[in-house]
Amino acid sequence: MIWWLKANRLLWLIGTPLVAAILCALLTDFGIAFPSLGSASPFASIRLYAILPLAGALAVAHSLDAGQRPGYISASRRTAGLDYAINLTPIIITCLVSVPMTALGSTIAPELIRNIFGFIGLQMIAAPFFGSRTQSFVPVAYVFIAALFGRDSGAVATFWAWPLGNTDLKYWYLPLFIFVLGSSAQFTLNARKLATDD
Repeated sequence: MIWWLKANRLLWLIGTPLVAAILCALLTDFGIAFPSLGSASPFASIRLYAILPLAGALAVAHSLDAGQRPGYISASRRTAGLDYAINLTPIIITCLVSVPMTALGSTIAPELIRNIFGFIGLQMIAAPFFGSRTQSFVPVAYVFIAALFGRDSGAVATFWAWPLGNTDLKYWYLPLFIFVLGSSAQFTLNARKLATDD
């Protein structure tokens, strides 16, 4: 197990979403101007909670890819099911950091949690098709597309552009559905890996 933890870069996996969440808390009101083709204004601000949780998703992809080396596969055949735990790690870290963030007056904790759920879900859906190395392309592309086309004429995010949304409940339905769908895809992938090992 210790060898598995080292092979999957556990410190990187924990530290990346931790730093991302802290930066979001410290820079709550910071936004980045980005082209917006759907709104009346040619540019709209993207808050950090829409971007920085991608770091946790990238850390998951890095961890899973590091664990696919031949030495890892031969030495830890029965740990395929722990891939799901790797996917959950940034979510758990973000939720844990959000508790003191909220206590200290931060208002973006719900958005951070929602977005990390959605990004990890997108990766789990993409993993069987793109592999662990390039699965992060999907959430990154999703944020890019949402920023370009996901606002109405009043510069308000539509329901499908949930990474840009506020705490309104309508922005939670799709990312949670994506996460459930991604979890199902991950369980199926792990079952195939274990069946192949047998």
